[in-house]
Amino acid sequence: MKYKDHYVVVNWNQKGPTLLQQLQSKDLDRRRLIVIVSGADEHAAAPKCDEDNVIYIEAPVGDASLQQACVNDAVSVMILADDVRTAERADTKTVMTILSIRQLQKEGGKPVPIIAEIRDPGKVDLASFAGDLKNGQVEVVSSDRLGVKLLCQAAVTPGVTQIYEELLTFGEHSDEFYSTKVPDKFVGSKFSDVIRLAAAARAEGICVIPVGIRRGDQLLLNSSDAEIGALSKDDFLFAISDNLSVMKKFLDRARGMNLS
Repeated sequence: MKYKDHYVVVNWNQKGPTLLQQLQSKDLDRRRLIVIVSGADEHAAAPKCDEDNVIYIEAPVGDASLQQACVNDAVSVMILADDVRTAERADTKTVMTILSIRQLQKEGGKPVPIIAEIRDPGKVDLASFAGDLKNGQVEVVSSDRLGVKLLCQAAVTPGVTQIYEELLTFGEHSDEFYSTKVPDKFVGSKFSDVIRLAAAARAEGICVIPVGIRRGDQLLLNSSDAEIGALSKDDFLFAISDNLSVMKKFLDRARGMNLS
């Protein structure tokens, strides 16, 4: 069977059920198919799902099962860490999976974003390097490293964990981060112009907070106009919004507003 514009989840661990729940949130723009690839011999094999938008491929993770999951046509691929093996073996498996996906893409597919969970913070750079491919993108998540930084933030700014919890949870009346390619209307403008348009839209009940720009590998968060410079067509705008629909309303409204 051929899948397209879907999510692929590779491997399974205790984070899997929450991941599925979040990917099926009504806050997302559409209900996409989710394809899970996990070997039956794994200690934490994914349970059979009754949801009509979840498909389970019970097979060892490799070229054949990744091709069956149509990784080249996915919206994104998420690789969960093996939390039974040692951290070194689990991370080696994750890196090998990244390499397999990238090889399949080089052989005829388009680069697809990969989000990989790494257990050893020291392996983050290695995993990122393994996924390097022109126009591709690999985001490596180290739970340990993020956890330590969050503990430090909470110690300095009590209450901040509630903000992170809100921003990282898809749900009704919760706000999350969203990104979009900078619209043509914004090209050549300043970031402060986008903030001003967002303030004007807020008066109409369209609540969006622009927070930064991603330019290639560089993230310009809450930066000055001098640091960001003129916005370009290859930039990505990051903003906080209740859901993707509100973000789109802001972009549609901004197209009809005066930048000067």
